[in-house]
Amino acid sequence: MKNSLPLLAVFFVAGCQVQSGDSVVFTARQGKFVHELSSRGDVFSQGGTEIRCEVDGSSPDGTVILEIIAEGASVQPGDRLVQLDVSAFKEELLQQQIFCNGLEAALAAAAGEREKAQLSLIEYQQGLYPEEQKAVENELFAAEQRLKRATHQLEAVQSGTKSEENPADDVDTLRFEVEMAKRDVEGAKTRLSVLDTLTKPLRLKQLEGAVQSAEAAARAKETELSLHRERLAKIEKQIADCTITAPVAGVVFYANAPGRTEDDEILIGEGVPVRRQQVILRIAQLDQLSVCTEVAESEIAQLQTGMPAVIHVDTMPDSVFDGHVSKIHPYPTQETRGTTATKKYEVHVAIDNPSGTLRPGLTAEVVLTLAELDRAIQVPKTSVFNENDAEYCLVRSGSRWKLRPVVAGPSDGKLTVIREGLQPGEKVAIHPLQHRRQASP
Repeated sequence: MKNSLPLLAVFFVAGCQVQSGDSVVFTARQGKFVHELSSRGDVFSQGGTEIRCEVDGSSPDGTVILEIIAEGASVQPGDRLVQLDVSAFKEELLQQQIFCNGLEAALAAAAGEREKAQLSLIEYQQGLYPEEQKAVENELFAAEQRLKRATHQLEAVQSGTKSEENPADDVDTLRFEVEMAKRDVEGAKTRLSVLDTLTKPLRLKQLEGAVQSAEAAARAKETELSLHRERLAKIEKQIADCTITAPVAGVVFYANAPGRTEDDEILIGEGVPVRRQQVILRIAQLDQLSVCTEVAESEIAQLQTGMPAVIHVDTMPDSVFDGHVSKIHPYPTQETRGTTATKKYEVHVAIDNPSGTLRPGLTAEVVLTLAELDRAIQVPKTSVFNENDAEYCLVRSGSRWKLRPVVAGPSDGKLTVIREGLQPGEKVAIHPLQHRRQASP
């Protein structure tokens, strides 16, 4: 402590003097500046086709996979990929076919009853009613003729003289015949009127009602049969959908969760049930591969789509692939969203002209060049500080610190480029805030 006191005093007396030694200063240097961002991720097929289960499972767990193509196999359109269990659907199909056959028989019977009712209506309109009408009209005509003849005879008798040939009792008889003929005429007219105004409408309503009832019964059977035929067609489609074929050419990959280990539950495989719309496979297009990686929030602002990238695949250490940033997700990942941890953003890097040896699921390292400058003046990132909305460095001038305004450029987290304000060889404080009070303008 005795040795420290004089030094401490000298420090305060000196005011702007610089401490001895070079541990607090850095000599600004000029040279090539490269800021690279390295991030790891998984290769995936950007243009892959998802193969989903289109079957409504007969049980809550879904439909069991009986056969499935080997993962990594190359397929062509029409190749069989998956065979699901159809046993339950075939049993349901048989029952539905039997039920539809019964409905077809019932519909045929209903159609027969409808035709009988229609024919009965036509028979009455065109046959029975005209016959009844003609018979009553004939009765009326005969009665009118009898009345006419009896009336003529009565008038002849009444105009003559009583004699032995025309006794008085003949007049009474003729009068009786005239009266009976009148009654026959009135009776025939009444029957004809009743036939046209009552009997015919009533009979037509009965027959038309029978037709409508038979038609409704037939329509009901037709509707019921149509619904059950639709059900039959749906079951047949379910059976057809149990055989899944490739819609496009490519390489097959199971839709298991990324990062699954052998100890995890198997998601896709023979004997495993799948539900409707569950993704079973993905057919990858090997000419459209990308790397899905994550970038920290502090660096995401420096990225932009189209930025070139270099890609190294772990299983191919001697190969280097070119690529470019194809997508930057606008929101943090689900795992880092809403937490105090460092936010990360998903970034897709497309692989330019991938070779046929690359496969989805491989682990890769993506290297992005965020900045590259020749003959750039560089100082430690800690040497630049902000004050009053401006950037400064503390530059050593002899034994004193000088406050120097600068214009800073890109930084790689360790070194910062100085665009204006410094010259190569000038010495700056590594931790300027420790010496700020000692600096002069």
